[in-house]
Amino acid sequence: MARGTRQYIQREGRLVTEWVTAAFPQAHVAYRIRLGAIDVSLVDADLTERQLRGLGVFRRYVDAVVLERDRVHLVEGKILNRPGALEQLDIYERLFPLTPGYEAARTLPLVKHLVWAIWDPVVEAMAREHGILVHLYHPPWVDEYLKTLTPRAQTSTPPGGLFDQPPPTPEGSGGGSP
Repeated sequence: MARGTRQYIQREGRLVTEWVTAAFPQAHVAYRIRLGAIDVSLVDADLTERQLRGLGVFRRYVDAVVLERDRVHLVEGKILNRPGALEQLDIYERLFPLTPGYEAARTLPLVKHLVWAIWDPVVEAMAREHGILVHLYHPPWVDEYLKTLTPRAQTSTPPGGLFDQPPPTPEGSGGGSP
């Protein structure tokens, strides 16, 4: 491999797949689902149904949609968490009811999940405020990846005095590992 190039590996996809498989073994699951409506201005264009679906690749996608009889779970995975994952899940919550192919599930309650490998007390506290369940999932293969990063990138940022009380525990608000 040439210097300065990196091989792309679906680490977060693997993290989500493993967690979802363990947490929802009997549910219907779809991965990397494009969310939201297709631009209606294109419907009048001379495009086939297949071409219109192809234009959907420009929509945002959630790592996993888990369908249970009485609820829908939107799952986003992060190995190295950043606060942006919370906003992503809030956006996905708004886009899901507009998504073609999920009409039957539009009225079901939505549960948002953030699955991560590195615990961050600040982001977890913010997730609780957003109604997002947080799950710490750190399989052994994550450590091999973390060894390739700088030491600073391997841990979360300290809370910086944001908590009057002790920060949440690393078990996660969603019940921890599956």
